[in-house]
Amino acid sequence: MAQTLPHARRRADVQGLRAIASLLVAAYHVWPGAVSGGVDVFFVITGFLVVPGVVDAIAHRGPRAAARAIGRTLSRQLPMGGIVLAAVTVAVLVAWPAYVHRRILVDVVASATWWENWLLVDRSTSYLDAGIIPSPVQHFWATSVHVQVVVVLVLLVLAATLLGRRLAQPRLPLIVLAAATVLSFWWALLHVLAEPDAAYFDSAARLWEFGVGALAGIGATRIRPTAGARTMLGVAGLVLVLAAGQLSRFGDHPGVVTLVPVAGAVALLVAGTAPGGIATRMLTWRPLVAIGGLSWGLYLWCWPLLMAYRLVAPERAATHPIVDGLLLIVAAGALSWASGRLIAALDRAARWRPSRLALPLVATGAVVLAATAGTLPTTPPTIGSIASVQQAQAQIEATIAASDYAGTEWLGEAAQAPEWVEDDCLDVGDDRVDRCIYGPEDAALEIAVVGDSHAVSWLPGLRAGLPDARIQVLTRGMCTFSTVTTLGDPDHWRMCQDHADWATDRILADEPDLVIVANGQHSLSGATDDGVEVLEPSVTLERLAAGTVERLAPVTDAGVPVLWLDGAPPNSAYASCAVPFAIESIDARCTVDRVELMAARVVAFTAAAADVPAIRVADQTGWWCSLESGLCPVTIDGMLVTADGNHLSWMLSTAYGPLLASEVAAALQRRG
Repeated sequence: MAQTLPHARRRADVQGLRAIASLLVAAYHVWPGAVSGGVDVFFVITGFLVVPGVVDAIAHRGPRAAARAIGRTLSRQLPMGGIVLAAVTVAVLVAWPAYVHRRILVDVVASATWWENWLLVDRSTSYLDAGIIPSPVQHFWATSVHVQVVVVLVLLVLAATLLGRRLAQPRLPLIVLAAATVLSFWWALLHVLAEPDAAYFDSAARLWEFGVGALAGIGATRIRPTAGARTMLGVAGLVLVLAAGQLSRFGDHPGVVTLVPVAGAVALLVAGTAPGGIATRMLTWRPLVAIGGLSWGLYLWCWPLLMAYRLVAPERAATHPIVDGLLLIVAAGALSWASGRLIAALDRAARWRPSRLALPLVATGAVVLAATAGTLPTTPPTIGSIASVQQAQAQIEATIAASDYAGTEWLGEAAQAPEWVEDDCLDVGDDRVDRCIYGPEDAALEIAVVGDSHAVSWLPGLRAGLPDARIQVLTRGMCTFSTVTTLGDPDHWRMCQDHADWATDRILADEPDLVIVANGQHSLSGATDDGVEVLEPSVTLERLAAGTVERLAPVTDAGVPVLWLDGAPPNSAYASCAVPFAIESIDARCTVDRVELMAARVVAFTAAAADVPAIRVADQTGWWCSLESGLCPVTIDGMLVTADGNHLSWMLSTAYGPLLASEVAAALQRRG
């Protein structure tokens, strides 16, 4: 992604192509879903310009040339990246919510040491990371991939060159390079099918893009297209690059759909090997070339600026204003220019080029900060006790009237139910069932809890309100305890149904005094003879309720009473409410209107269970929202409502212990 060899700067058309690539990436970030493919173009440019020279240099100078190529790749990443990471580190410590400090500082370290992409691979499969504030340096994943792939390709070429000398096979480096490219593409296709989110950041699945560029660069030195062919290549390439983003909706990167920007970039690079051609002349337009000179910094600065903008003005940012987006891109370009001037000034000030130390120094400082920054806020959380709906309403009204939303520093994993994040009792099966049980063995009251992650989030309150009860957890993340599921995926539906069958068998065998079920706010799909049916939003509540009652039939038929609990109202404003310098009103950021949604869920489940006396549906609308104004605050009496905008916090769950005990007592009256 960085400008890696001197001759790269001598081709004005390459600078123009870099400009287009950086603007594509910036536009995709600022206006999500509009365009993309820019990162793929950067990867191809690197392969086209860097690898052919490396192959030639290693053939003549061996390991010393390989070491120099790797050193050059690393050193050219440092100055601009170091400045951006330093600025982000300061900004995060000053303006970002305290609960994300440690996580983002870990990202800074990963970015500074070129393994951010693998950190994102890990997070792409982490349920707990869903809904968290995006890292302002996560775009360094592409830099990490760039460094890793270049190092691997250099070492492969070196090994193939040395082996080729022994075997008298001078073409072996090209054969190895081609084989690595093919294998990488094959792996990309497999990984995209299995784990599309993780595949996006996978260096092994990205290597083929560099490889295609490298092979094209080597071929371009031996094959000279005619002027007419170059013109056709240039026009076709420009169309492919510009259209790549619109075609991305038809597949996942870096799979088959990535061939579009890769082919376009190769066509433009080959077309520009000699002067002339419409596309080449367009790419050498002076303003475009000037932007190309800023492209590296533009890419690095645009994402942090966008994250800061979304943090301080979330409501406005959600509408993706055209003017705001253009101003962000211009600001990123200005910072790129200023950073470049700073780096040049530092380089002129001393022969040993102190600017090259920027990133290592930032990395060292970030390691220290990450090691010393705690994962939990410094102030203890507020833990109250709410024994009635009337008391809850009084505290909700007081919170809204005073615009006092204290407690928002306890966000994210720190506010998740400890039974989930510490005891790992979300996905309970035969391997965990015996340890995911709470309360005395000789308890007079035995309760089984089923449902998804929203059911687990009620455990702190159940344990607080019913300390003498024995509570068995039988939950599964992203699996509603119903005949419908949360995802339109046949395999996922079958997995959820298998788990629900297992949990039902366990309940019938254990014969608890009560079953508690709680499901989240999800889109739904149901099974049909042909596979999985994706349901319309208008019927999801009724279908969920009916499916839950149907799934509970063996339990209620056995005479076991059931208590249905709802999840907390979703609140996407939870994170911006914790931002100290947000420019929008605190009431707009810290309240949402969800009372109708919550009431509709109660109505749907009450109607579905009307003919099943064993099921009690708890009307919890007044637990979260003002019944007068309809507003639901992000905190209640200093206690965070949702830990992550979706799941109930352990603080409020605990506070509702007395109310939960009352609901349990009422549900037990329905025992058959």
